[in-house]
Amino acid sequence: MGDGYTIPPIFWPTVVLPGILTMLPMAYPFIEARLTKDHRAHNLLQRPRDVPARTALGAMAIAFWLVLTLSGGNDVIADKFHISLNAMTWAGRIGLLVAPPLAYYITYRVCLGLQQHDREVLAHGVETGIIRRLPDGRFIEVHQPLAPVDEHGHGSLDYAGWVVPKKMNRVGALGPAIRGFFFPIEKPAEAPVSPGHPPVSPRPEREEITK
Repeated sequence: MGDGYTIPPIFWPTVVLPGILTMLPMAYPFIEARLTKDHRAHNLLQRPRDVPARTALGAMAIAFWLVLTLSGGNDVIADKFHISLNAMTWAGRIGLLVAPPLAYYITYRVCLGLQQHDREVLAHGVETGIIRRLPDGRFIEVHQPLAPVDEHGHGSLDYAGWVVPKKMNRVGALGPAIRGFFFPIEKPAEAPVSPGHPPVSPRPEREEITK
C-alpha cells in the first residue's frame, strides 16, 4: 500500500473479520432499538418465532460463519474426501453469497408459520384427535377451546407472543414439573396402629407411585 507500508493478506481474515463479527453482535441491540424506535427496557425473553427478523439474522450469521469455517479447511477436506480443491474453493465462494440469504429466508418463513399455527390454536382450540361425523356425512375433528367461543366457533384470545397450549386440558404456559428430578421422592410414613386395629396396607397403585 502507500507510504511504503504493506498489509499482509492474513491481516484481513485474522484481524478485520473477527473484529467485525465481534462488534456487530454487541452493537445489534442498539441498532435494532434505533430502527424500531423501541427504547423500552425488556426484562422478559422473547421466543424466536415472535421476532422473525432477529431470528433470521442469527441464522444468516451462523450460515456465514459455517461457510467460512468450511472454506478455511477446504484443502484438508479436499484431501481426505478426494474432492477437487478448485471445486471446494468455488463452492465456498458461491456458498458465501447464497447460503446466508437462503438461511434468512427459510428461517423467516418458518417463524411466520409457527406464529400462524399458534394463532390457529387460539382461534379454534387444541386438537383433541377425536373425529365426529356430522348429520350431513362430513367428518370434523373436535377441538378443545381455550376461551369462550362466538357463534362461529372461534375463540376470543389475541396472539400475545406467549406459549400456546398444544395438548388437551393443558391451559398453563409452563410444562409440568417432574417429581423426583432434583430431590428423591420420599416414601410416606406409615400411620400409627391403634391397639386392636390391624395396620392399613397401602393401595397397589400407591406402592407403584412411591417405588
